[in-house]
Amino acid sequence: MRAGIRKAVRRFCRQTGGSVAVEFAILAPVLLLIISGIIDFGHLYMMDHLITNATREGARYGIAYRVDANNNRIPPSSQTSEIISVVNNYLTGRMPPGSWSVPNPTYDAGTKKLTVTVNAQKTWLGPLSLILTNPFNFSASTTMIAE
Repeated sequence: MRAGIRKAVRRFCRQTGGSVAVEFAILAPVLLLIISGIIDFGHLYMMDHLITNATREGARYGIAYRVDANNNRIPPSSQTSEIISVVNNYLTGRMPPGSWSVPNPTYDAGTKKLTVTVNAQKTWLGPLSLILTNPFNFSASTTMIAE
């Protein structure tokens, strides 16, 4: 009787059918967490580049030499709404609506420096929303000299 049981146990231990499915079931959640994290952090990286470029576009627009009807230079401080409009137009369609805000640009007439800032929020998706601060706030700013 003992020999029969030993043979059955040995035969059972040699069978490996289904072991790959069990290993996959154990590793699949970890793999999906890693993949969703890569995608989410890539999206954050893209959003950071977008708001950085938007601040550059706004600052570039603001320091461009413009004159009024009397041929007097229009200072960047008088172009606040246009600068904000340029930044918003750049980000519209590229980032989720309502995920950014543009505070009024600051212009120091003494140093002739114009600073444009964009604040943004990233909402984490999937399992990362349980681990990381949601929403994640970040910002970018660009300072250019109006010459």
